[in-house]
Amino acid sequence: TYSLTNIFGRLLVGVISDHVDSKYILFISSVLMGIGLLFMMFAKNAAMALVFSWSAGIGFGMFIGTPSTALVNYFGSKHYSDIISSFGFISGILCGFNSLIMGALCDLTGSSFIVWCISLGFVAISVILSLAIKIPRKEHL
Repeated sequence: TYSLTNIFGRLLVGVISDHVDSKYILFISSVLMGIGLLFMMFAKNAAMALVFSWSAGIGFGMFIGTPSTALVNYFGSKHYSDIISSFGFISGILCGFNSLIMGALCDLTGSSFIVWCISLGFVAISVILSLAIKIPRKEHL
């Protein structure tokens, strides 16, 4: 279910990104991921896990598709390939280290609770930063 909702979120971004500013899409997707993480963190039954799957799946799918559009909208297409390749390289390294650290924390503590809390912290930062995005003036593009 998560994979299908993730694909739906990616397709949804393709449709709405022409009509809605990227900062609002990042905000909505971060909130959806946070809701999903909260449900999974305290899941006591399959229905709560299903809410995680739908909410986090759509949210993450929307989140993945948004940076490409945001970069072009905010910085223009002149240096797009340089920016997106740097973004991909850095995010790939950070995601790899994140998985390693989160797995080690789970193994060391014997619980996934701290991992869920840290993940929710990152999502909270994402929500705050998405609201703080300022669109550069066009003459600087």
